[in-house]
Amino acid sequence: DYFVGNRLSAPDVYWACFSQLVGPMPEELCPMGPDMRAVYSYITPEIAAAVDPALIRHRDMVWKRHIGLPMEF
Repeated sequence: DYFVGNRLSAPDVYWACFSQLVGPMPEELCPMGPDMRAVYSYITPEIAAAVDPALIRHRDMVWKRHIGLPMEF
């Protein structure tokens, strides 16, 4: 389930946070204003094609299991 070994480590948390730049979580899990969501939601087709769905599943697992959802700002 994790990038290194079988428990949470820094790369897991770094990816979970950075991944919002290649596709933010849904509004109910990551509330943000519409203008900000538009900025975070725009990615080039090349980047979209490079983001493996397994990485998004990993991100979601880390947030749910270790960081906590929904996000609160």
